[in-house]
Amino acid sequence: MTPMNKAQACRTIHRCATAYRDNLANKNVLFVAERGDIREYFEALFLTGNFQHLTGVNVTFSMTANAFFNLAVDDRLTEKDFKFTADGTSRMKLDVLPTLMKIHHTARRWVIMTALATTLWLIK
Repeated sequence: MTPMNKAQACRTIHRCATAYRDNLANKNVLFVAERGDIREYFEALFLTGNFQHLTGVNVTFSMTANAFFNLAVDDRLTEKDFKFTADGTSRMKLDVLPTLMKIHHTARRWVIMTALATTLWLIK
């Protein structure tokens, strides 16, 4: 795996932020894990303020997580706005983030719950 530089990270963050906005932001997703007869469930709410955490990068100046998300969506995030973590987790998270943004295509069943309705997509 080739190490990701900050220019590549900016592009990845932008693409993933727009996918996050379009498919996950402010939605509850129910995750169901099955192993044999055992099922485990947990529900996650994907707030825009959580997106920065999913990227694994740290901001270099005082910026809210929502401001980071908005800069990323608007393609205004620059290499100076963030830094990678020293332990390498930023790069690891950024490597898998595009896959997470496709969860609505890759899951066997896709459920979005809102206060008004529940929508179910069956993915083949």
